[in-house]
Amino acid sequence: MNSHKISFAHHINNSNARNAALAFAENGLLHEAITTVAYKPNSSLAKLLEKLPINIHKLVQQELSRRIWTELDLISYPQKEIIRIFLERTNLTSVFGLGNKDLINGVYVQLDRQIAKSHLESIDGIYLYEDLAATTFQKAKEKGILCLYDLPIPYYEMKERVMIEERSRFPHLSYEIDDLKPEKLKRKQREVELADHIFVASSITKRSL
Repeated sequence: MNSHKISFAHHINNSNARNAALAFAENGLLHEAITTVAYKPNSSLAKLLEKLPINIHKLVQQELSRRIWTELDLISYPQKEIIRIFLERTNLTSVFGLGNKDLINGVYVQLDRQIAKSHLESIDGIYLYEDLAATTFQKAKEKGILCLYDLPIPYYEMKERVMIEERSRFPHLSYEIDDLKPEKLKRKQREVELADHIFVASSITKRSL
């Protein structure tokens, strides 16, 4: 059994993240896995959801199906993500003048801070994804914890160059192209600076770094 312990976090838990966490567990490396919402189809929550009106149940089930975990027990911090989903699905974001991307970013920032505050004890490494690591990596460095970073898409500087080119070619679509806010850019830069190792899924993402 490996004596090293790594904590792992992802805010949604897509199939790539789930398999990464399972790989750590199968090799005796996983200390704990952390997320926002973790759903188990056979849980008491699932039985409670069956009592909802059929249209609401279908909507909720569709969202939770993206967050199913059956193989591992996860530590979850669901409050802010549940609020985000509710506001987005009910179209209340426009009523309150909120942007969906701002809400998602808020979920990332909160989870990052929670991990930094409560999940850096008794571990050798922390494995985090883009937008989820700036605060935690800073605290981890102070404790001598290895910072492992997963960048699933090209680094933002390459994306920005592509977006500028697209604006010049298709000015009528400019409103569809998002500008990243300075605070978010700063977080992305800090994550890469603090990472000890960066894992990428493609050669273009590697080149973007």
